Amino acid sequence: MWKITKKTTLDDLRHKDSKRNNGFISYAEKGEFNKVLLVTLADKNDIFSAQDLLERNENGVHAIMALGWRQELDQAFDHNLWAGDVESVKKLWQQVPDIFKNQIDFKTVLKQVTGTSLKKQRALGVKRRPSSPKS
Repeated sequence: MWKITKKTTLDDLRHKDSKRNNGFISYAEKGEFNKVLLVTLADKNDIFSAQDLLERNENGVHAIMALGWRQELDQAFDHNLWAGDVESVKKLWQQVPDIFKNQIDFKTVLKQVTGTSLKKQRALGVKRRPSSPKS
């Protein structure tokens, strides 16, 4: 049902087929989640969220489970996807089944997400409040 092209958007991937699979689940099951990552990073008109990966199909499977079974869970935790959205990464991590958590070093992911967020803020010229002087 999904064919990713240059015009594919996140909204396109959210549509469900007759088995309630969305594009996120479908590509994760096929081992082609890297294509979803490209859409996610390219679609500037929409916001990718943890919920995109947690929608379940008629069998109760979501994209995180499919990635875990394929030993590809790290793709869902790419820091470039989550820059500036530490809370969503934490929400997603809470939904990862325990049997798959050994695939990810979550502390490292959080550091990378936070670091990427700071780099983006600097690139956009966001000024941080100076720290208070130490007495």
